[in-house]
Amino acid sequence: MSVHSMGRRRFLRGMLATGAGVTLGLPTLESLLHRGSRARADSPTPPKRFLVWFWGNGIVPERWIPTETGAVWTPPAMLARIATPELRPYVSVVTNAEIKSAWQPHAGGASGALCGSYLNDPIGSNGTPQSASIDQVIANAIDVSPGGLRSLELAGDRHFSGVAGTVYNYISHRGPGMPNEYDRDPRSVFRRLFGTVESVDPYSTFRGSVLDAVLADANSLTASLTASDRARLDQHMTSIRELETRIAASAGPTCTAPTDPSGTVSDSMIEDEFGTVMNFTMMNDTMMQLLATALACDLTRVASYMYTGPAAFTRYFEAPDVPHLAEYPTLPEATHAMAHLSDGSTPNTPLLAGMEAALNETMRHFGRSLEIFRNTPDGTGNLLDNLVVYGTSCTGYGPLHSHTEYPLVVAGLAGGAIRGGTHHRFAGTPGNAARVPFTLAHAVGADIASFGLAEAQTSDVISELLT
Repeated sequence: MSVHSMGRRRFLRGMLATGAGVTLGLPTLESLLHRGSRARADSPTPPKRFLVWFWGNGIVPERWIPTETGAVWTPPAMLARIATPELRPYVSVVTNAEIKSAWQPHAGGASGALCGSYLNDPIGSNGTPQSASIDQVIANAIDVSPGGLRSLELAGDRHFSGVAGTVYNYISHRGPGMPNEYDRDPRSVFRRLFGTVESVDPYSTFRGSVLDAVLADANSLTASLTASDRARLDQHMTSIRELETRIAASAGPTCTAPTDPSGTVSDSMIEDEFGTVMNFTMMNDTMMQLLATALACDLTRVASYMYTGPAAFTRYFEAPDVPHLAEYPTLPEATHAMAHLSDGSTPNTPLLAGMEAALNETMRHFGRSLEIFRNTPDGTGNLLDNLVVYGTSCTGYGPLHSHTEYPLVVAGLAGGAIRGGTHHRFAGTPGNAARVPFTLAHAVGADIASFGLAEAQTSDVISELLT
């Protein structure tokens, strides 16, 4: 007989055809000295996932802030690129929020929005956040996926600011001075996630019948049981068999790997200074499709995407309304430069109009990302049903480096925990922006007591965003 005890529990053990060991808890049996445990079965219900979608240089407030609040609101032109009629049920926005940690251009805003903290040595060589970013806080607090990838860090544009410290160059931090390196090459992301296999099934360990695997152990145990205990065990095994049958008939997370991007992505797109942004729509779509598949396959449950870095030195070749440099007619102005070549107070100047066009292109790509998630099947719905996306930036209005009217987007329903299609505006004094990531952490099951430090610290969710 090989009945194995663990504390006050007893188990049957066996091995699946895949070679994976399995353990099955027993019901309460008077013939044994200790109580049994309930059987464990992995549910096919899709898990909740979390994603940071970050862009640089903020928004134009008058093109962003709806006039109505609640469930009935009209998105202004810039916000409308992500709150399309198809995406509207999934997209919420929070306004009249500010970064409560100390002001500092771009890096201070990014640290406040992502980490809820200010920078260590903000004007020296150690411009790093004082605490971990929200993606890493969540990754520490929820179960790791069967795929084993604790978190996934990706990027779009080639971004290196040349500024000392970490926040200008990375958005995901495990703690002070501990940034997570990102991958901006879709080919290496594909190899890392999918290799050369044609299909991905992170639950393959659990395929097959658990009962069949432990049958020999059960038969050995039966001989030592009383008649009443044999009846209890038989009833227990029957209920597990019925559960296995239901799970087998359900749509599990068996996934097909996406197309290898090596046929469309070239070395020059990655290595050339402007190679990515000359093909930004294709590159963004490709990376988001890889990410969507990784999430739907449950290879990871937490991710961050630095679409453009803090300050956004990005040049948009595909946006026709972005002005080009007079001395280099084929080279568009950089988003950050357009914000700084004007004081931001005179509307409709060519450079401010160009900055707005660049941010509109940013939102177009954000919207395309959300569409890819919405078109990705997940359980009985789509990925946006079970994912929540935290969209934010490094500033409010770029030319002024403002920390007020901070862009805060919530997209996705987190398995029904998030109320979609809502405009929440803090009344009166600007609210603490850190309450948004804290709320989303709780929506995906991260049981954290608070988020942020000092003035930005919060333990209050925004109930209007939750169901």
